[in-house]
Amino acid sequence: MLKFRTLLLSRGPFSVVFSVVFVVLFVVTAVNAATTISTNINTGGTLTVTGIGHLAADLNIYGNDINLGNGTATSTISGGFGIGIGTTTPGAAFAIATGTAATQTALLLSNLGSNYAFYAEDSANDGTPFVIDASGNVGVGTTSPLHPLSVFGGGGIYYTIGGNLGVGTSTPGASLSVATSSNSSATAFLLSNAGSNYTFFAEDSANDTTPFVIDAGGRIGVGTTSPWALVSFEAVGGTVGASTPIFAVSDAGTTTPFLMVDGNDGRVGIASSSPFVRLGVTGTTTSSAGAILGINGSPVSQIRFGACTLDPGFIQASSTLIVSCTGATGVTGRTTAGTNPERIFITATQLEYGLSLVSASSTADDAISIAVYNSGHASTSGAFGGGLDPISTSVSWMAIK
Repeated sequence: MLKFRTLLLSRGPFSVVFSVVFVVLFVVTAVNAATTISTNINTGGTLTVTGIGHLAADLNIYGNDINLGNGTATSTISGGFGIGIGTTTPGAAFAIATGTAATQTALLLSNLGSNYAFYAEDSANDGTPFVIDASGNVGVGTTSPLHPLSVFGGGGIYYTIGGNLGVGTSTPGASLSVATSSNSSATAFLLSNAGSNYTFFAEDSANDTTPFVIDAGGRIGVGTTSPWALVSFEAVGGTVGASTPIFAVSDAGTTTPFLMVDGNDGRVGIASSSPFVRLGVTGTTTSSAGAILGINGSPVSQIRFGACTLDPGFIQASSTLIVSCTGATGVTGRTTAGTNPERIFITATQLEYGLSLVSASSTADDAISIAVYNSGHASTSGAFGGGLDPISTSVSWMAIK
């Protein structure tokens, strides 16, 4: 032992070489074994640890990178920019990457406690963060998501994509499609408005002044932003002669409505697309042109309109001739004794001078008898007091029952 100490303390070439070899062997032995080094270790080369390294204090690294891997680094912690897991070129402050052939999950968060599984904020004590709570609910702008996805905020949601968006369906047929299953009892679409603005607002252009709206009071507006009735139809800038009605009910593919209200001054047309009066009723036949007033489904008063052709033939002066007006379809006559026939009112489209229509009545269905009087002021021969053979004319009739 004394000779070994003398050899270490000698200053000859052999003693220097021996000292270096001894120190290297000591360090290697200490690192491979479970040795605790309480002093600083400074190395200008590579420090290789093949066992398990335990650090009881801070680890200070004054280089730029720590590379982790077998031979070639697959991950890096860079002092220049970013932490990379699975990549040596992190493109963000924290980057996780898997290989193109990898089957592992890139990021797995496991939370066995009751607090958040994920919490992202853009400022200290952010009140509108992005979170995933312990139940898996996602909150955008809220720390307390009540549903699988809860979005809160004063702004809006902007969605853009080349295809359609489907809710409850994998085959959306429109930009937004909402569907429920055949055995579902849930409401397909629910709008809830606790504020004072519109519940629904649909427009076909920016700042549209003729939208379709549902206001906070549940009133529906078509062509107006201010519905004043439960359902308000309004025309904007309607002018006399305009052909666009405010409201129309018709059969598919036809332009003759069952009921319409024009956009000019509110004229109502029944079976007419161009009423000339406040209430215009037009029928395809004389029997359908009219109105019925009733009680409990039974008519008590009926008004019919129509036209017939009057061709009286020769009429002597100062005499009256009873003539049948042909084509009076829809008139109900007195066919049974004791029944009340319809009261007939007539007016001729054109009537020759000296003739007058005295009365009209109906004694059979679809027939009107008209009394024509010739005053004798005009005659076929031209002499006063002579007979007259007038031309046929159209007669408009109204029957009231």
